[in-house]
Amino acid sequence: MKRFLKLISIPAFMALLLTSCGQSGPDTSWIKPQYDGHYYDGVDTTLTGLKLQKEIHKHMLRTHDYYVNYAEVNAYIAGTATYTKGGKTYTVDMGIDSTKSLWAQGKYESFYTGKNYKTTSSWTREHVWPASKSADLWTHEILDADEAGYVGGGSDLYHIRPVEYEVNEKRSNSRFYTFASDDTYTVYPSQKYTQTPRYLKISGSKCEVDDSLKGDVARLGMYVYIHYKQFNTGVEPLNSNVLLGNLRFQDYMYVGADQTEDDAIARLLEWHKIDPVSELELTRNDVIEKVQGNRNPFVDHPEWALECFE
Repeated sequence: MKRFLKLISIPAFMALLLTSCGQSGPDTSWIKPQYDGHYYDGVDTTLTGLKLQKEIHKHMLRTHDYYVNYAEVNAYIAGTATYTKGGKTYTVDMGIDSTKSLWAQGKYESFYTGKNYKTTSSWTREHVWPASKSADLWTHEILDADEAGYVGGGSDLYHIRPVEYEVNEKRSNSRFYTFASDDTYTVYPSQKYTQTPRYLKISGSKCEVDDSLKGDVARLGMYVYIHYKQFNTGVEPLNSNVLLGNLRFQDYMYVGADQTEDDAIARLLEWHKIDPVSELELTRNDVIEKVQGNRNPFVDHPEWALECFE
C-alpha cells in the first residue's frame, strides 16, 4: 500500500511562519487523505454532514466481517495472534510501532502513558470509549460464562488498548476534557519513570490525555460513533449479536450542564486538529483491517471529520 508523501507546502510554511510570529491556532495543512488504497471504493465522497456520516456507517457495516470475541482480545492486542477467516489461518502481530515490533522484543506500549513494559508485566484492556458510556450497546451478556459482557463495539480492536491497571482503574469511565491552567487534577501514573512518558490527568469525571494523543482519542471516538450509532439506513451488522443505538459524543467528551452535543463535537474536532494522524495509526489500520475487514476512515481521511461534523 502506498502512502502520501507529507511535504511542507507553501501554505503550510506560511501557517508555520504566522504561528512563529505570534498567531494562534494549530496548523491544519495535514488534514488531507493519508491512504490511496481501494477500501473506500464505492463511497460517495461528494456527500457532507449527516449524509456522509450515513454513507461511511453503511460502508463500515458492510466491510466489518469479523467481530472479535472478547475472550480473543488479549491475544490480538497483546502480541502475535492467529485467526481463521475464509477457511484460511492468518497470523498478525498487533504489538507494533512505526518502526519495529515491540512485542518481538517482549514489550508492549501502554496507550495513555507511552511507557514500554515487558509482556509478562500486569496490564489490562482499556475501552477508550467506556462500556458504561456506550448506551449498553456492548455490555449485554450473550457470551460464555467466563467472558460474558462485551460484544460488537466492546471487543472492537480499534478502541481497546493495553494500559496499566492503575491508570485503567483511576480513569474508570471519566470523559475527555481540556483542563484550564488553574484547574486542579491528579496525574497518573504516580510512579517515576526513567524514560519520558505521557501522563493522564484526572479530576472526578474528567480526564485529559497528552497533546500527542489527543488526535488518536478524537479519531477513535468518531470511529466508534459512526460505526455503532443507529442511523436507520436499513444496513445491519454482519454479526446479529452486534447492537447499534443512541451514542452521543457528550458521553465521550466532557461538557458542562449548560453545554450541548455541538460543544462536545467542537472539542472533539479541536483535539483532531491538535494532533495529526501518525504512522502508527495508519499501520494499525493496515493490521486491524486484516482481522476485522474494516478500517478507521478518520485516520485514512482526516478531512472527512470536518466534512461530517463541522
